[in-house]
Amino acid sequence: MTRPRRPARAEVRHTVESKILGPHFESLAVEWTARYAQDEAGLEVGAVGQSVIACRDHKSGHEIDVLALARGARPRTSGAPVVFVAKAKARDRQPGLAELQRLEHLRELLTAAGHDASGATLGLFSAHGFTPELAAEAARSGGRVMLAGLDELYAST
Repeated sequence: MTRPRRPARAEVRHTVESKILGPHFESLAVEWTARYAQDEAGLEVGAVGQSVIACRDHKSGHEIDVLALARGARPRTSGAPVVFVAKAKARDRQPGLAELQRLEHLRELLTAAGHDASGATLGLFSAHGFTPELAAEAARSGGRVMLAGLDELYAST
């Protein structure tokens, strides 16, 4: 007896999410930061892009989905002031406190690498909202943690 095949969509779901939806959502987060972060979140950003930071504990380093330097700072300059470090999550799971801890780790790595990142705001972009614990932590942070879902991203555009 032949087993029924899964629909083609189910077979390619991971590939579509990781190769199409994820990168598109990351670029949307970068564009939002460059265009609207000052008006929407009070962040004085200059150059905005993506980066990878080396980590002694992780051989491949860490990808930073959104990295914003202070206005007037020159990219690829030692000691450049970093004002915003963020991850963008398009998958169907709400980011929580673990993702915030990863961002804190990224900020520490940037500071250890010689960048002025100790005061950088941390951010999470999510296509599926955030856990209540993360939302509560962001509310308590006094603007040091920024959360942006689809409503925030598309309300600005």
